[in-house]
Amino acid sequence: YHPRREGRWIDYHRFLSDITARRILGLAQAVKEASQERALVGVPYGYVLEWKHPYAGHFALNQILQSRHIDILSAPLSYASRLPGELGALPTPVDSVNLHGKLFIAEEDYRTPFGRAARLTDPSTGHHLGSAQAEATPDDDYNPPLHTVQAVRQVHTRSLAQSLTLAHGEMWMDLWGEGWLAHPDAWNAARNAATLWSQRTRTSQTPPEVAVIVDPESTRYVRTGSPLIEQMVVQAREAVLRSGASVGFYLLEDIVRPEFPPSRVVIFLNAWRMSRAAHEAIRKRLQRN
Repeated sequence: YHPRREGRWIDYHRFLSDITARRILGLAQAVKEASQERALVGVPYGYVLEWKHPYAGHFALNQILQSRHIDILSAPLSYASRLPGELGALPTPVDSVNLHGKLFIAEEDYRTPFGRAARLTDPSTGHHLGSAQAEATPDDDYNPPLHTVQAVRQVHTRSLAQSLTLAHGEMWMDLWGEGWLAHPDAWNAARNAATLWSQRTRTSQTPPEVAVIVDPESTRYVRTGSPLIEQMVVQAREAVLRSGASVGFYLLEDIVRPEFPPSRVVIFLNAWRMSRAAHEAIRKRLQRN
């Protein structure tokens, strides 16, 4: 959008994210006060690497990360890349969450063949009933099913490796009470994960070789319906995750923080509207040799 001629659209996109963040932070403060600071507060928010439109309401992530009333952020693995052999990419810049001293938890709502799905068979033939024959679950249209025990084992192993590498938590979810975790393999995997995580807590985090920067503020300038966010953010995320390099995802504001890692390469995906402070931080901190 043109900042002068079409500024009302830019302002409206900022408003949608600001009012969402304001409501979240107000509720979080109420919980902290009611519990006398004894309760932890978590919120599923900050899908800045996943949403492809500027009106998502998730682009005030920096406000959420700076709040002392928020302890945990969560998000599901991308529904577009969660099958075996795919990325299992996360929509939130986990490394930025860690940088702000908060815990990220991946919502792993894999739709498995266990539980109710295992019982949906034709008693005369033993064949599994297709979705047209069986009652559909509410997520049939977006959460692709896993059809075998081996597939479930593979995605659980991938998610565990990702959580160990990025130092985030995992939350296994059976969204519709279908029995998605009702299988010995799932609980054996959980037991093994607990053992590995006890070792991981004694290991320091290594800075990534490549730091990838996303700027939610710049997103509000993108015209509704434009493929720009998908091309410059979502597809770039998938490309760098397949690069073989050690990669971390951060917000533009993070480069001014003392804890920002000394990565060998810093990639700015969509820094179209940068502040003077960001320019100065790049010049002073990142332009080496």
